[in-house]
Amino acid sequence: MTLRLSTRTLALIVGLALFMQSLDATILVTAFPAMARSFHTPVLTLHIAITSYLVGAAMCIPISGWLADRFGARSIFCSAIAGFVVTSALCGFSRTVNELVAARALQGAAGALLLPIGRLILLNGVPKAQLFEAMTYFAFPPLIGPLLGPPLGAAFATYASWRWVFYLNLPIGLVGLVLAAMAIPPGPGLEPRRLDVPGLILSALSLVGLSMGFEHLASPIMSDRIALLVVLGGGLSAFAYILHARRTSEPIIDLSLMRIPTFAACTIASFMVRLCIGAAPFLLVLLLQVVFGMQALRAGLMILLLAIGSILMRTLASGVYMRLGFRRILMAAAVVTGGSFVALGFTGAETSLVVIVALLLTHGFSRSVELAGVYTLSFADVPEGRMSAASTLSGVAGLLSQSVGIALATLALNWSRVWRSGAVLDFVDVRTAFIVLGTIGAAAALMFVGLPANAGASLSSSKPA
Repeated sequence: MTLRLSTRTLALIVGLALFMQSLDATILVTAFPAMARSFHTPVLTLHIAITSYLVGAAMCIPISGWLADRFGARSIFCSAIAGFVVTSALCGFSRTVNELVAARALQGAAGALLLPIGRLILLNGVPKAQLFEAMTYFAFPPLIGPLLGPPLGAAFATYASWRWVFYLNLPIGLVGLVLAAMAIPPGPGLEPRRLDVPGLILSALSLVGLSMGFEHLASPIMSDRIALLVVLGGGLSAFAYILHARRTSEPIIDLSLMRIPTFAACTIASFMVRLCIGAAPFLLVLLLQVVFGMQALRAGLMILLLAIGSILMRTLASGVYMRLGFRRILMAAAVVTGGSFVALGFTGAETSLVVIVALLLTHGFSRSVELAGVYTLSFADVPEGRMSAASTLSGVAGLLSQSVGIALATLALNWSRVWRSGAVLDFVDVRTAFIVLGTIGAAAALMFVGLPANAGASLSSSKPA
């Protein structure tokens, strides 16, 4: 039996799976010291648990759209949630590093399907007039997970066991699975496309190489030379895929979607903004602990202000988009998102706490506005039969942004330290990283300059007054 729910409720139910995934991605790092003691291994060795997750995700995300067309979006989405729950339990049961790495790779494969398939469910099941509301609430849970992850991970590692970092996914996932099975319409699969096996292999190799290489740039686990070689291998695979896609009628990742102006602008802009978002928890912890000298718990609680800013967006963004249209708001939101990030880098020990709070709230608000807008406008002009392909391509960009954001932040920190011949990180290095990432986030506004003023007019709620 399928429940008849409002657009808002359906979007939150689908977004719950994304909350579980984003929470898992950030809660793990804080438990690394406790895990290292349990496995009797150096902490740096455990970074391979992140790498194996990325490998699993990179292998599966290109095929997400094909699976949804072949077997139905609800079936694949529920299977992905169930797979994430089972593999989370396997991670918690791990007794050796090798067992953990294998379980994390399987977990990444399941997690890779959640975002593109969840978004596809809303694109196919929600009228365009309600799409902005759906994407607004769909984008909300994934923003909360990274903010709750660090303090929860520290609490589990300190007062319980690191295994609860993974066991936490079980109740969340089971609730999400039951709700998804009851709320999401079954929807038969579409006429299956021919599976592009060569394209699947090339795209997977490309994503594995690029995500792993960027993840390990400036990492002590892999030398910069090897990391660059891995990135080069991923880049060559990507070039080979582009040549292959031009000669294939049904490529596994349809790059021709980038000819749609709104989709291209939003995909590139969201990639740039998500570099900022992905690096934010890492850099903010450094800022609050290195520059302000806060204890870890207090710093984690301060970062929760970003979530409050995101919540405030829910009450204001819809009316603003309706009055002014997508182009203006997206340009302004990108500038504010990047500008507030740069401004955080210029704070210091003498900066008033009120100013810090205001900047965190502003950044949380503006980036949430930006994501809700690009999630909606991206698909405004995509033909109905190509929604699954568009969701897959958008998911590929999102996967790469995670690795590139952290890599850029780490490189900016290290290059700044080397430039000033410093032995350890200083507030100047943290400021440099904020400036680099914030500037890229603000530059995303340029992607919308060429769009018409009525971009997204097919969404009735986006028509300017």
